[in-house]
Amino acid sequence: MGDVVPAQRRAGARRVRRALRWIKRLVLGALALAVVAVIAVVVAAHTAWGREQIRQQVAAALARSFPGGARIGRVEGSPFGVLVLRDVELRDADGTPAVTARAIRIDVSWRALAGGDLALDALLLEGVRVRVRTPQGGAPNVATLYRPSTSGGGTALAIHRLELRDAEVVLEAAGRVDHLDGLAAHVGHQP
Repeated sequence: MGDVVPAQRRAGARRVRRALRWIKRLVLGALALAVVAVIAVVVAAHTAWGREQIRQQVAAALARSFPGGARIGRVEGSPFGVLVLRDVELRDADGTPAVTARAIRIDVSWRALAGGDLALDALLLEGVRVRVRTPQGGAPNVATLYRPSTSGGGTALAIHRLELRDAEVVLEAAGRVDHLDGLAAHVGHQP
């Protein structure tokens, strides 16, 4: 009888060790799967297909905020470095391009993002053209260009450096067209 209790304890200890080994294998397998998934996302983001997915998602997000529609010609670079949006177009309520940009360079602050904040190290807008049309007795087209989200408070965004190069504003009102060309601005600090 005395030998039965230690044998049962040894068998129970073996079952516990075996269960712990299986739990360890499952945890390591889940971690390995997560690492493979992250690597797949990083690799995909650096392919033409991945950049096209990014372009479609950004264009869809812009279209929700701009009732006249939005278009992005193509995406270059990497979301993990500097992302470049080319041939960006925001349309007014009539579907006419109101704001266009040859290139928008976005440098996300991953340090801030890791801390839970949304921030850009730099935002560079190149070749921006804003066309403000004011019909007789009406409001300018840009007054209704943007539709704020109705889902409550927005997300705060910090931009550490903002640069505007080669911008133009076209003002159309009462049969007259005025141009402000060659505009540039730099706000923030150089890294």
